[in-house]
Amino acid sequence: MNEAPLELIQARIATPGWTPGRKDMTDLCAVWRYLNDHERESMQKRLSKIDTPSARKAAELFSSLDPRSRGELARPLLKAYIKAAKSDDSSWTKFPNACFADDEARVRKAAAQAIGSAWAEIPTTFKKSLIDGMIDLLSRCQDQSEKKALIDALGKSADARALAVLKETDASARSLLTLERDLARTEWDPGAGCCCPEVMESSGLVAWFTLGVDQIARSSGIFLGADIIEPGVLKLGRTFSWKDLAKHNLWRKAGVVIGRVKDQSSTALADVVAGSSQRISSATSRPEGAPVRIRLGRDDGRTRSFVWEFAEALSKLGVGIINDGRNAHWELRVVADEVVLLPLRWDDRRFFWRACNVDGSSDPTIAAALVQLAEIKMNDRVWDPFCGAGTELIIAKTLQPGISATGNDVNRQALDEGVLAANAANVSVQFVEESCLLFKGGPFNVILSNPPFGMRTVRGGARDLLFDFFAQASRRLTDKGRVVMLSHAPTSTVDWAEAGGLKCVRRSPVKLAGMFCEFQVFSR
Repeated sequence: MNEAPLELIQARIATPGWTPGRKDMTDLCAVWRYLNDHERESMQKRLSKIDTPSARKAAELFSSLDPRSRGELARPLLKAYIKAAKSDDSSWTKFPNACFADDEARVRKAAAQAIGSAWAEIPTTFKKSLIDGMIDLLSRCQDQSEKKALIDALGKSADARALAVLKETDASARSLLTLERDLARTEWDPGAGCCCPEVMESSGLVAWFTLGVDQIARSSGIFLGADIIEPGVLKLGRTFSWKDLAKHNLWRKAGVVIGRVKDQSSTALADVVAGSSQRISSATSRPEGAPVRIRLGRDDGRTRSFVWEFAEALSKLGVGIINDGRNAHWELRVVADEVVLLPLRWDDRRFFWRACNVDGSSDPTIAAALVQLAEIKMNDRVWDPFCGAGTELIIAKTLQPGISATGNDVNRQALDEGVLAANAANVSVQFVEESCLLFKGGPFNVILSNPPFGMRTVRGGARDLLFDFFAQASRRLTDKGRVVMLSHAPTSTVDWAEAGGLKCVRRSPVKLAGMFCEFQVFSR
């Protein structure tokens, strides 16, 4: 085929203010049926940029085309019309409804597909007319592919009348479920509601940790001797409450056990959730009549089809709980055979003061693990030579208010964020803008740090600085002082510390962002 017509019509469409005439429409139709998928996509993008007068003119000329051309162009032109012709003019729905009344089933089907994919762009005032047109067409259409397109489109409309109509047809369970879910979503403020896991009568609590931190957690406190149900996942017994858990700083995510499953089918999961529906509802604050929304994740290898099967099974049980990935209250996870609900709208106050706007700022659970390993005592003098925003020092000061806490860094922005965080936590921390190698303070009982160097420790850049730090670290410590650090180059830092007169007394592996690191403790 000669490329000139394609280039010509593309040039016309790209011209600002282009108003198509009959010849333009004829050329477009002649070109369209010969385009490959990529060229059609390109043409649709061009059509989507035409202005409102152009879109209206194209709509007026549409009915004069031959049946085949109308079938080919109905969807791209209608999508362009929807995007370009939004206004308060009541004639806006004239073209879509004309497509629904077209003699060609292909045109009616294309119109339903275009409307179904564009509900979010359609003015609310015009949705009623379109839904009325599709409901009327559904009642009399005979073509099965057209009928399916109408059902799919109505299933995305979030309209109560559409739901009533679809329930009387052979609509798929997925279309009905989508419509019920979207209707529920329109009945309440997505920002409203919160989770109150502390009010649930628990069969146990489950917490997720950074891999390696779980072993530190099991050495003391409420996680002493806790069951390991998966690597990095610990379970507490019934003797501990959510309020106990909320005081612990080492876990990243946590949830409440609501039951067990031997058969991890979608139906079995739905039955467990339904069996705990009263407890879940009582622990979820939301507007009256609104459903509880949970989210079954796919991070455990579940397929999209499995999630839909679970959602359908849960919907059929009618317990006021729906599976909805958007704006959910709870996340549903299965660990071993434990079914766990994680609150997604719980006000976690453990690190409310934390400054989050600094690159390389310590994860608070990692900082808390360093502080626990340091075993800081009353009146200790604590120094962080690479403090950043001071997360470790603030946690240490919160746990032991009587200590003296000093942090060094050369990043002014990080230090400013640290000052704000310390003030928010209502603790006193001295921040010094100076290299740790030049700082004259000391001696200290504890040197505590998570150097924000990452791979630079391994590949260079920070190696010389850390080497020089360890060369003088021993002189900065009291007689029984210790250095507690997270190392991204474990073998190197042990060698450097020992060369500087320190002895490694503990090494605890931890996996961070795919890197195998270590918590290391050194003493004089």
